[in-house]
Amino acid sequence: MAPPRSCGRAVSLLVLLSLVAFPSLLVAQPTADPRVVEFEPSPDHDRIVDGVALVDRYALEFYTIGTNVLLQSIDVGKPAPGTNGLIRFEFAPQLGAWQVLGVVYEARVVALGPGGSTTSGSSNQFNFPNAPPTTPSPPGPVCSFTLTPPSIVVSTSATTGSFIVSTAEGCHWTAGSSAAWLTVTGGGSGVGTGTVGYSIAANSASTERLATITLGTSTFTVSQHGGCTYTLSPTSQGFNPPGGTMTITVTAPPGCAWTATRSGSWITILSGNSGNGNGSVRYRVSANGGSATRTGTLTIAGQAVTITQGASTAPNAPTGLVIVR
Repeated sequence: MAPPRSCGRAVSLLVLLSLVAFPSLLVAQPTADPRVVEFEPSPDHDRIVDGVALVDRYALEFYTIGTNVLLQSIDVGKPAPGTNGLIRFEFAPQLGAWQVLGVVYEARVVALGPGGSTTSGSSNQFNFPNAPPTTPSPPGPVCSFTLTPPSIVVSTSATTGSFIVSTAEGCHWTAGSSAAWLTVTGGGSGVGTGTVGYSIAANSASTERLATITLGTSTFTVSQHGGCTYTLSPTSQGFNPPGGTMTITVTAPPGCAWTATRSGSWITILSGNSGNGNGSVRYRVSANGGSATRTGTLTIAGQAVTITQGASTAPNAPTGLVIVR
């Protein structure tokens, strides 16, 4: 005998209540053959700090569901959000040939800027039912990065350089700087072993500063000396009438250039007309045959050293003068 209709309705109601109470039982089906990505831009999309945009561009990254092995990265650029506040980008024309029938994928969006990068959460799942029915490729390499050199110390002056990224073939990487004064100028992204170029701005502050360029979990650290400060010792010197030779010591950070000049032809710079960092200026003062004290200066790194020389004492009058024919 068939069960009463009321019993069937009760079972259906019980199933419906279970799905409401436990939404995890509702398993969303992956999107098939996706072509477009939509996402909310970074909150810093339009932010400018000290004349530098915090966001340069976005990158769309593809992963097999549940893994961190990057399959492909597509440069999205920095499109303007639509009227709905979302950025919309068609990625299908740029897809590589990594799709495998029966495999489920997910995507993430990375915001990239001079200060580094941040990655969104994972997208909805998707698959490619028209992909070739090939055997999935073995898992990609476990990506770690060795940077050579791992760090540098530079002077206050502006400079450029590069470091080598060593990693397994097929490992993708993106280089991001933590500070506006340290700029990635080449090799901002790559696959496998490569080179990253950078530019360092001059440091006009009096304190040392640090910044990093990050690739995955590896960092390249830059330590830059503080602005150029100069200490002279002594800052004044005195000479007796016969004159003599003396030395001024210059103390300055590495890379800080300086020059020395003199006023008065009776002061001669023997060595140290110019230098870089610590150094010294050696000079000579000629004899003062005049009856007045004289003062001159040595100007070193823009600072004046006062040179004073006493006058010659007038001689006593002669005696025993005889006039002869």
